[in-house]
Amino acid sequence: MLAGLRVILISFICIFTSLSCGLANCNLRENRNAVKFGHSLILIYVHSVKETRLKPHFVQVPNPYELPLIGSLWQLARSDLKLRRQMAARYPAGLYRIHAGLLPLYVIHGKELTGLVLTTQLRDFDKTEQLMAAGLPLFGRGLLTSNHQTQHQHRPILQPSFNHATLPSYAEMMNNVVRDHVAAIVPGMLDFSSFSLQLTMDVVGRVLLDVDVRTDAAALGRGVAAAVNYLTLQFIQPLRTTLSPKLRYDFRTAVASLNATIMSLIEERRQAVATGTASNDLMTMLVQANLAPQVIRDEVMTAFLAGHETVALALSWTMSLLTSHPGYYARLQAEVDEVLQGRTPKMEDMVRLVYTQSVIKETLRLYPPAHTAVRMTTMPTSLGAYQLPAGAVVMLDFYAMHHRADYFPQPEQFDPDRWQPGHEKLMSKGAYLPFGAGPRTCIGMGFANLELTIALVHLIQRWHFTTANQVPAARSLVTLQPRRPISVHATLRLLVAHTSSIKYNMTTFMVAV
Repeated sequence: MLAGLRVILISFICIFTSLSCGLANCNLRENRNAVKFGHSLILIYVHSVKETRLKPHFVQVPNPYELPLIGSLWQLARSDLKLRRQMAARYPAGLYRIHAGLLPLYVIHGKELTGLVLTTQLRDFDKTEQLMAAGLPLFGRGLLTSNHQTQHQHRPILQPSFNHATLPSYAEMMNNVVRDHVAAIVPGMLDFSSFSLQLTMDVVGRVLLDVDVRTDAAALGRGVAAAVNYLTLQFIQPLRTTLSPKLRYDFRTAVASLNATIMSLIEERRQAVATGTASNDLMTMLVQANLAPQVIRDEVMTAFLAGHETVALALSWTMSLLTSHPGYYARLQAEVDEVLQGRTPKMEDMVRLVYTQSVIKETLRLYPPAHTAVRMTTMPTSLGAYQLPAGAVVMLDFYAMHHRADYFPQPEQFDPDRWQPGHEKLMSKGAYLPFGAGPRTCIGMGFANLELTIALVHLIQRWHFTTANQVPAARSLVTLQPRRPISVHATLRLLVAHTSSIKYNMTTFMVAV
């Protein structure tokens, strides 16, 4: 009876979505996509309810008590991170099922089951168009949203741009971009969240695409901000984005502007490749691979969007944690001063900045920007002791896994020392996955870590940051974001010249604001 009511309500949502899309002046193709998406919700639910009859040797997937029809939607809307931590503690086997509104959701937070989904049983859990429908207009079918087959075809083409051998050449370019942004900071209060976004957008644009988003392609930066804001609003106020013609029009306009800008850049790069004047970056490699313009567009958009926001969030969370823990801040500052002696960091310095790497790892444990991954079962699937039906929506909860006390003692405590040499070997292997794992591990993991380290070093060398605020609460949208912007007070550090090198004095001085 209850299952039937849910199917009826999903059908209503399908009809309502298609009608509201028409009211919002969507074109015919968007209307069809809305109806298709609504139908996919019905199929997902119908497939999922088949789990009610299991073979005797399988264990029933546990689920908490939920309200009829809406399931755990109220708890998810109020504080889904708290709910996810509670469920992980209640169901230590690593899997449970809840209903996000009308749809059943299988949540995996155990390291063993997560490892199976990402590696051994990779083909049983895929990204489908039903799951990725909301992001397709913006991301297209790039590495982030593509299924395993497309990922397998495209990843080898992109991989050379992110190989370890390529990173030293990126380090010099990153240093130049970061230095400019850090030098432009004005003493006093700094909106660090905005600063980080502008910095990382510029790094990705110049290093991977040879585009200066502040000048050559300013429309790219504006379009990205407008499109991402719309997708974020979809999470916070989904009904508003469905019913508002203006919001939908602004989103379509932003995506159209981005498409025009990127297609123009691709054409310019094709001409540069033909004349032998092209720079050696990601866009050039894609053009040289003779891929279709739409395919290049999707991969460029994915690299640009995914590559800047996640790193910006990681940098912001790191600064918030450090300024809220002065002792750890002082230790990191001392290491940077001792190792670098005031000079620009190089690739070979990364392994010497041991404590800096520990701080970054601990930040990504507490606040992984990519806090979840979503898959759909491609067939009835055995996962450990459980049986999942075909078409089941599965969420890999990296955030909850990182906050399990059996994996990380005192998981809510910011403790970089847990990653120090000797201590890290005691960590629970396979429980730390800020970049995923297996064949779909984030292709930009090395790039992101290098960018984070270089940015943090430049900031610590030139400025001293403080705050009177606690670390803000997090909220889960597409990425894990602070509920309020992170702001810090910047004070210029005093430089002391020596005959052999330039060292930073461990004291700071206040510049009048």
